[in-house]
Amino acid sequence: MTAFGKIKEISGTKALVSVVRKGACGGNCASCSGCENRTVDVTAYCDIPVEIGELVEIASRSGYIYFGMIVVFLLPVIFPLLGYFMLSGISVTAACIAAVILFVLSLIIIFCLSKSKQYAAKTMPYVLRVVFRD
Repeated sequence: MTAFGKIKEISGTKALVSVVRKGACGGNCASCSGCENRTVDVTAYCDIPVEIGELVEIASRSGYIYFGMIVVFLLPVIFPLLGYFMLSGISVTAACIAAVILFVLSLIIIFCLSKSKQYAAKTMPYVLRVVFRD
């Protein structure tokens, strides 16, 4: 996934990039005339020489987006089915307790992963190239 934005500030290997947020129309606002072109500030990893005010292309790694989609959309479907088939032979109270424990453990794993600095560095968008210099 790529986008174009303007460099607002630079600190070390990180750059604050102002990107125009695209709406549901895919950036063709003349077709629906319903969205507002708002800008979003994105912190991106930058290992190429850039200056403030330059137009750059930024990209994000899609593998981590797919991981997030699996967590958000697939786990709520898999856990109840898995719990049903695994815990169908035990009492209802024990099955409820086991389901709550599995749910809490999955939330703890997701929380720890999201707070990990190494994971955050891997999922950070990065500057691909300078598109336009002033």
